[in-house]
Amino acid sequence: MKKFLPLLMFLFVFVVFVPAAGASTITFDTVTNGTVIDTLYAGVTFHNPLPTPAGSSVYARTISNTTGDSSANGVSLFAPLGTVGAPFTNSTSPFSAQYGAVDAIFATNASFVSIDVSPSMNSGDLIGNTTLRPFMSVYFSDGTLTTVFDNDPVTSGTVGPWKTLSYTSASANIIKIRFSAQYSNTDKELFGEFDNLVFTGGNNGTATDQFASTAGGGGNNGGGTTVPEPSSLILLGSGLVGIASLRKRLTGRG
Repeated sequence: MKKFLPLLMFLFVFVVFVPAAGASTITFDTVTNGTVIDTLYAGVTFHNPLPTPAGSSVYARTISNTTGDSSANGVSLFAPLGTVGAPFTNSTSPFSAQYGAVDAIFATNASFVSIDVSPSMNSGDLIGNTTLRPFMSVYFSDGTLTTVFDNDPVTSGTVGPWKTLSYTSASANIIKIRFSAQYSNTDKELFGEFDNLVFTGGNNGTATDQFASTAGGGGNNGGGTTVPEPSSLILLGSGLVGIASLRKRLTGRG
C-alpha cells in the first residue's frame, strides 16, 4: 500500500485543485457604445457573413430592451447614427437577417455556448407569430450544424422577454455560432437583440470580458479574472507529490 502513496497523493491534488475547462462570458459592457468588437475579445472573433457590403463590422451597442436584462450593452450589426464608413447605422441595437448575422468564431473548439436574445418588432401586427424569431445556429467541426430558436413569440407591445438560447456538445466540437432574427418579406419585420455570450473551451480559462492580447495593450484588461491553467496546477501537484515522497524516504532513513 505504501508504494502507491505518491500516486494517491498525486490523484488527490489533481482532483481537488485542477478544475474543468472554465466558461468565458462576454457581457459587452466594459466598452463604450459603438465600439467595434470584431477581434476585441480573447478566444473569439466576430464577423458578419453577409457578402455585401464589404467591411461590415460588429459593434457593442446600448441595449434597448432593459426589462429583465441589467446589461448596458449588447452585440449588433448597427453602428451608431453618424458613424463614418459604416454600412448599417441606427439609433438602436436590434437587427434582423436582412442586414446579415453575427458569426462568433471560437479560437479552439467549444463544448458549450449560449447567447441571450430578445425579439422586437416595428408593428404589433406580428404579435403571436411563431415563425418570426431570433435564432442561434451552431456549427460543428465535422461540417454539420443545428439551429436553436426562440420559440416564444412577442405577445404584447413590440418587445419580447429576454431568454437564453444554449447548446451543449458532448464531443466539444463547436467551431462557431451564428445568430440573427428571421424576418418577413413584407414591411413588417421582427428584429432581435443579443447579449451575454458564454462559451466553454474556446479560451481555456474562466474570464469575463477578457480582451485579446492585442487589444488595449493588455491580455486581461477587460476586468476579467482568469483561473490558473490546468497545466500549471498539474505541475504544482507533481511538485507536492515529489516533496512528500522525498520527505518520507528521508524520514525512513532517519
